[in-house]
Amino acid sequence: MLDSKMLDSEMLDSKMLDSKMLDSEMLDSKILDSEMLDSKMLDSKMLNSEMLDNKMLNSEMLDKEKERRKRGRN
Repeated sequence: MLDSKMLDSEMLDSKMLDSKMLDSEMLDSKILDSEMLDSKMLDSKMLNSEMLDNKMLNSEMLDKEKERRKRGRN
């Protein structure tokens, strides 16, 4: 009878340990997902910045072209 209680206790400890390991794996997974999301957001911000830089560059080129055409008419 005593052995049975000890065995049940060991099984219970084992289940609790498995549960803690599972929680830890889920937490690691959430952290990993969060890091991936942060990385995607960072990539998106960098891409938006590049697009903005490109628009500004295009705008400068247009301004220069307009200025050149004005001078060509005069």
